[in-house]
Amino acid sequence: MIENTLPALLGEAAETQRKLLDALSRLSQLRDGDVQIGTTPRDEVLRIDKTVLYRYRPVVEKPAPVPLLLTYALVGRYTMMDLQEDRSLVRNLLAAGLDVYVVDWGHPSRADRFAGLADYVNDYIAACVDEMCR
Repeated sequence: MIENTLPALLGEAAETQRKLLDALSRLSQLRDGDVQIGTTPRDEVLRIDKTVLYRYRPVVEKPAPVPLLLTYALVGRYTMMDLQEDRSLVRNLLAAGLDVYVVDWGHPSRADRFAGLADYVNDYIAACVDEMCR
């Protein structure tokens, strides 16, 4: 029985290796400028220190009356929610009729070492919510 499956397994392993080599070849040719992320149109509506609040431009005539605030991790980038046109949480939310805002925390530096979670919640997020309510 093993004799019958061994050629199939070897063929499958060879095909997997071929696909991996092809993927590595394609990835090695890819440059940063070849892929644009975070391209959904947005407008800056508030800036406090490094923190920026963006409002995405609606794609429906009348967005939902209650806006949605997206806050990504402090150590990541908000663009993870808007990778590409066909891989974008933001675009899907806009297409569903939501009014979408997002917080960009900026790039941390030594100046941010004393900022705690309470600062982000009570100061930055609270200011963003106040701006959205206006």
